[in-house]
Amino acid sequence: MTKMTDTAATAAIGAATRELRLPVVRTDAERLAEIRAARARGMGGKNRQYAEMLEIYDELEEAAALHRRLGCPVIEVTGLSIEETAHRIVRLVDRRRQEAHAPT
Repeated sequence: MTKMTDTAATAAIGAATRELRLPVVRTDAERLAEIRAARARGMGGKNRQYAEMLEIYDELEEAAALHRRLGCPVIEVTGLSIEETAHRIVRLVDRRRQEAHAPT
């Protein structure tokens, strides 16, 4: 895997998302709660609901329904670095391009 900077990885994710409507979802609710709790503390702890498990599970269920409805691929990113996530997305984009241009 080629080493990417955070900026390049973020750009790759943004480009793939626009091109494919590709949701990049962190599906591990517990990890998401940890991240959100840290963010909420950093913002003065005003929005506790943002980090509550029930809220997170509701949001993840809504996202999963949307992904199914749109037929979007979902990439599990829990525990991945931004570079690893970008690499997976780039591989998916490349594979789809190859399939789209393959002779039938």
